[in-house]
Amino acid sequence: MLAAPPKSNRTSNALVEVQHAGGVKKLKIDLKSPKPAEGLFWIDLGEYDCGNDTAITISNAGADGYVVFYCARWLPVK
Repeated sequence: MLAAPPKSNRTSNALVEVQHAGGVKKLKIDLKSPKPAEGLFWIDLGEYDCGNDTAITISNAGADGYVVFYCARWLPVK
């Protein structure tokens, strides 16, 4: 999961890659959708089998606004 602060100048197409045991998942994240009054929001990136080389890469390539994330959170699947 990624935490992001919403604002009208954020991008609607942040590029995020999740490297995991099964390969790489490429995602486009819309950071404009939530309203600023809603505060910080968490973005679910999905469920993955993780290993020692698991990573999240965030890019601003081709972004139509600012790409801003506060933190990432890894949660175990029960």
